[in-house]
Amino acid sequence: MSKNNRPFKVLPTSGDSGLLSAGQALSTLSPGQLGIFDANTNLSIAAIGNQKVYLALGVDTNGDGSLNDIVKSAGFYLTKAQVKAISAACYTTPVPMVFQVDDFNADCDTEYGIKIEFRSQEIYRTHGYNQAAKTYLIKTSCCEKCTECNSGSCVEVAKRLADNINADEEKLLTASLIGFKGSLEVATGASAAGDITIGIGSTNVTVTVANGDTTSEVAAKINTAINAAEITGVVAVVDGDIVTVYNTSAVALSFTDTGSTSVAVTDVDVAKTVITDTETFKLENPNGCLKLEVATNLSSIRDFCGINAKYFNPRELVVIPTLISGFDCNGKITVTQDVVFGQGSGYDVKQLEYTAGGWNGNPGPYRQSALHGLPKDIDYLTSGSTNYNLFNVSYDLNSVGGFQEFDNHLETIIAIPCSDTTTYTAIKTVFDNLVSTVPDAQIEIDTCNACNGVA
Repeated sequence: MSKNNRPFKVLPTSGDSGLLSAGQALSTLSPGQLGIFDANTNLSIAAIGNQKVYLALGVDTNGDGSLNDIVKSAGFYLTKAQVKAISAACYTTPVPMVFQVDDFNADCDTEYGIKIEFRSQEIYRTHGYNQAAKTYLIKTSCCEKCTECNSGSCVEVAKRLADNINADEEKLLTASLIGFKGSLEVATGASAAGDITIGIGSTNVTVTVANGDTTSEVAAKINTAINAAEITGVVAVVDGDIVTVYNTSAVALSFTDTGSTSVAVTDVDVAKTVITDTETFKLENPNGCLKLEVATNLSSIRDFCGINAKYFNPRELVVIPTLISGFDCNGKITVTQDVVFGQGSGYDVKQLEYTAGGWNGNPGPYRQSALHGLPKDIDYLTSGSTNYNLFNVSYDLNSVGGFQEFDNHLETIIAIPCSDTTTYTAIKTVFDNLVSTVPDAQIEIDTCNACNGVA
């Protein structure tokens, strides 16, 4: 049998009950519990030795909480000598691709555009390997009647592009506007005259306060001192007892009462901030610009009955952005977060179980039929709302039939809810012991933690 068409079984555990203890019959399995059984005695064992064994999962078919059925591993049995590979695939949370557009100039009455090529399994299935791209175009406001040009707003360019991208009905991308913003909130006024020090990164700004200054008066003096220091990119705006500090990048803010004035200030470092009120931003920081940040969206999870006819894997989207009109000789694209392809979601494990059903009668070899349509009577053991760590065991079953010998390449996938650490540890211990006695097998067993990847 070809190794690229390997029949497999999916055994999704539940209940975090660990492995069935040694010497027990199949009937003692709890629903969702896994056991390793001697194929000759049908009694559970604690470790895989030289005997023929199979894995069995307890199943509750009618929801009454008791054992009604069992599901076995692929093939009649497996032996230690037949094991060819064991691997652990830890649950991985999908992470979208994110890029930023910044360092651009803005002209009035000018067209700006971004062309984005999209790549995903859903797009490839729809378009083949033809380029699938969209262009997002905007035009800035008309020029004022003046003799000088370059009177456009970089905030306007970023906002209009973001609005254009977010208005796309296909919702492939999510755009937001990014600024860098922090604050200094004066909690206590001055009870003595003296100096206080405001740290902005490596720059210290000295502020002199008078005895009796209120919180708002101290804030006003801090605001004046910061702006007077003319720190590149830094702009301060005061509102009552709060000083808002803008910068072109993240920077630490600090406060020191160097003159024992009893002034107390709570500082929040200048950090990446999503700006939704662009009018206030332009009013407070008239020379400031916003970055356009664009994140890819996952293909949607489909609701389905029986077979998921619109299943795609992976669901992550990869894009290739290009600046076009308006960004001549200016503007920069920076990928700030690479895509991470997710694995182990219940949505994906459920699809594996459906595929495996072609070899075990659930739904059977005719998974889809032009005559009968899609079968609806599929009994899934996987929970679509659960995330799983996976063990993958590949082995060869040798058999004789009709005076011929056959090599059957089989695989069993054990899916363990990634919060079920008791079951995961018990199964990993069995496979670790097996690995130490199978030197020729291809082994890759990581330790998976609770739903966050490799420990």
